[in-house]
Amino acid sequence: MHTPSAKQSAVFLSLLLSFIAYTYSYGITYPYSGSEKIVGNMQYMIVQNTKQSLESIARKYEIGKDALFIANPHLSSETPLQPGTVVYLPHAIIVPAIKPDQITINIAEKRMFYLDKKTQQLYIWPVGVGRAETPTPIGDMTIIHKRANPTWFVPKAVLEEAYSAGYHDHPKTMPPGPKNPLGNRAIGLSKRSYLIHGTHQTSSIGTRNTAGCINMYPEDISQLYKMIDIHHKVTIINQPIKTYAGDQGIYLEVHPFLSSSAEEDMHSDPLDKLRQAYNDHIAEQVFAENILKSTKNTHHSVDKIKPLLENPSGVPMKLSHHAKHRTTRDHTTENTR
Repeated sequence: MHTPSAKQSAVFLSLLLSFIAYTYSYGITYPYSGSEKIVGNMQYMIVQNTKQSLESIARKYEIGKDALFIANPHLSSETPLQPGTVVYLPHAIIVPAIKPDQITINIAEKRMFYLDKKTQQLYIWPVGVGRAETPTPIGDMTIIHKRANPTWFVPKAVLEEAYSAGYHDHPKTMPPGPKNPLGNRAIGLSKRSYLIHGTHQTSSIGTRNTAGCINMYPEDISQLYKMIDIHHKVTIINQPIKTYAGDQGIYLEVHPFLSSSAEEDMHSDPLDKLRQAYNDHIAEQVFAENILKSTKNTHHSVDKIKPLLENPSGVPMKLSHHAKHRTTRDHTTENTR
């Protein structure tokens, strides 16, 4: 039987792990009034047979591929899962700044958030994002059209990429069908030629795999498609560091830094960028709000959290206890399902 390493156990020491044995057919939803900053809890499942794969687990439990791997450093895509293997499911999430009835996509964590104002339900879906050489654009946009069973009009940049790779017979259009990269639904953004769409390669969800668009599991894009309309707002951010300070303590959620270009990947130190992002984010959202006034330690040196920055886990980790700590249930251990 495969068991977590000592390092993995330490990483999740502050999170309560709960076993789950149900199937997610759509994006995970949480009751959300807007006051909570951490939703969900850290969970795990145990592989039952050799037919299960990391890809099938990711889809079943609504997790992106990259998120599943960084939460499970003891696993490898090259090694088949064996019965008895423990797989951690990173469902504890610090919610970024969101607005009701507006789509927010954090490309760093490869997740989409949508808060339904009427029902006060928060929907979270894993998504695929643009590759380093074709990054997903950041900023505020609106939805300008919706298409069911769309025809793919291949963008010029994609054609040029295909031609340079030797695929000179690449079609300029592709009709609806199982081989269409847009899948069964496409939602057009005001940033011209960029879409939120399905996919014919579900194993790519949660990775950098597109020419700049956002892609989703077929069942998830179908769900989103029914919930939004033309003129709905979409905000895309790149926030690898998320923090939260409350009565229970200070939490840090770290995701791998997502560069905005292939050149930046080659000439940068990801750790330096994470440190800078941490400093900026803490200064703006924690220290500037004086949340730490009642704590004994009023400053967290980046060096003290270097292990978290060097080894992002993608789940909220407690940095310290608040001086006003009470014996209440930790947000990350609440089952909000």
